[in-house]
Amino acid sequence: MKLFSFFIIYFVCGFCYFLLAEEEGYKPVRDGNSAFYDSAKIGDIVGLGKFLDSGIDIESKDSKGYTALIYAAYYGQEEAVEFLLSKGADPCSKDNRGNTALMGAVFKGHLGIVKKLFQSKCVVDQKNFSGQTALMYAALFGRTEIFKALLQYGADPDLKDDLGYDSFYLAETQGNTEILDLLMVGTPAPKAQ
Repeated sequence: MKLFSFFIIYFVCGFCYFLLAEEEGYKPVRDGNSAFYDSAKIGDIVGLGKFLDSGIDIESKDSKGYTALIYAAYYGQEEAVEFLLSKGADPCSKDNRGNTALMGAVFKGHLGIVKKLFQSKCVVDQKNFSGQTALMYAALFGRTEIFKALLQYGADPDLKDDLGYDSFYLAETQGNTEILDLLMVGTPAPKAQ
């Protein structure tokens, strides 16, 4: 009986919360393309293909500015990233904060996706709206192998964000000693593309 009462109270409270939220002007975000983005998140290439065949814009964005490519990169869906790039997805497309698929892949630690994005001419030192680059994300989150790859692709470790922080400072504040070692030894020469 107690469990039943709990669920009744839980349901009533939840229902009241949504009524009050709606009264205050909060509305749930409903995006007609959410199933398209869900396909990217789970790596459903067949689903992505069907959406694209139906005429959905590959560069369509949700309320946060995320494209299907940004979702696929963030969620580690390497085959979906490759598929979307082959269909013309822009690897440099930015979300509402200026972050790109590359930054999402770096943040989550997906080295294979980072490499795929560079095969599609991703801009290595593209900045978000805070002036941060993918290399800064790698330094901040201790993504050593990705940091090395970005240096090989020509990333500039001396760039500063809008607060004046560079990759060295970000790695130092987080105690990412392997990245600090790389920076102190010097950066390898960029790969010829």
